[in-house]
Amino acid sequence: MTDFTTRPELSGTFGAVASTHWIASAVGMRMLEAGGNAFDAAVAAGFTLQIVEPHLNGPGGDAPIIAARAGDAQPTVICGQGPSPSAATIDAFDKRGLEMIPGTGLLAACVPGAFDAWLTFSQTVPQFPTSQIVNGGAVRDLSEAERAAYDAPYPDESYKAGARAFPALVPVREGMASVQENIAAWAVLEKFEKPFLTAFSDSDAITKGGEKPFQTKVPGARAQEHVTIVGGGHFLQEDQPEQIADVIDAFIARTR
Repeated sequence: MTDFTTRPELSGTFGAVASTHWIASAVGMRMLEAGGNAFDAAVAAGFTLQIVEPHLNGPGGDAPIIAARAGDAQPTVICGQGPSPSAATIDAFDKRGLEMIPGTGLLAACVPGAFDAWLTFSQTVPQFPTSQIVNGGAVRDLSEAERAAYDAPYPDESYKAGARAFPALVPVREGMASVQENIAAWAVLEKFEKPFLTAFSDSDAITKGGEKPFQTKVPGARAQEHVTIVGGGHFLQEDQPEQIADVIDAFIARTR
């Protein structure tokens, strides 16, 4: 008698990708078929899950990662599980009459660990697939020529130090140089009274909702006809270039 299982057993000779959504699995598999490795497929599937299952995936979640390169004696483990907030002390729960941390609700929330895990992954992955990252962050599929154009400036991995540095510029930890730079920038923006327009996309899980602080805190953004770029992902210039140009052109015409 075979062992009972509630999940199908799948195997293949080329590769396999599994996730909680069939589209994410298909995207990861397509990355393998396009010549990418398992790291590339994992990143592509991870980005896709933030779009197709935003209620389960996103920068505010967790991302434990186990990865192994060919020839590695031991796998690499990145613990992307968020730690408890600094205010979540035993005394704080005692004051609320709780003997243990609740399993659900706001008091059960941790400090998001997903983004920091992906950041660590981007800095340690042996191959940084520039064109595939751009393609994964766009709604449409880039053509072979367009992907080649993104790869052209980098003859090999040693030329990608600048590209790898971009994810590390996001201010996620106190003490990073970009934290003070962002604080200084907001000090200027909160006094900026010239016309200010936001034009975020509708399909980017990373920047979704990012327009709200600008619209409420920047004086010049008030009473403006803010727009949402429909059908655009993280890389707007690849998805909706004409729509962006029209928005900018109309904004200049209204405010000149």
